[in-house]
Amino acid sequence: MDTQITTPDAQPIKRRAISRKVRAALSYRVRDLLPWDDCARAAGLSPAGLYKARLKEEVKQLLEEIKGEYVQEVEKMRAPYKARAFEVANELMQASKSDAVKARMVEFLAGESKGNNVNVAVQVNNAPAAQGYEYADPRQEVVTLRAAITSE
Repeated sequence: MDTQITTPDAQPIKRRAISRKVRAALSYRVRDLLPWDDCARAAGLSPAGLYKARLKEEVKQLLEEIKGEYVQEVEKMRAPYKARAFEVANELMQASKSDAVKARMVEFLAGESKGNNVNVAVQVNNAPAAQGYEYADPRQEVVTLRAAITSE
């Protein structure tokens, strides 16, 4: 299944259709997060063959399209799952005998969850601490400080 595309130089460029096996391997990579070698084997390809196919520009473009489609599918699922989570939270709040569970469900339903706070820890000193013996390079100037003796 070849398609020909002509360039401004009027030279036809032959582009082959991407095989079902390569498409399947790309899908395994995006949906199941498998390593490339496992994707190739699951699709019935050799790892080297999949690697060679991945170098082609049209396969790279297809991979990006599959990623985009997958993200859209997940976004479509988000709203129904969120609605179901609210239903379950309401059921828990109504049926629970524990005040702690009721309080957590009220926080969840009100959107005031304690877990939504973002804590960022930044370490300024990223240099590793010196441990053990440190070798001084002979070309390096070493300065030794001695206590000054003052005479009165």
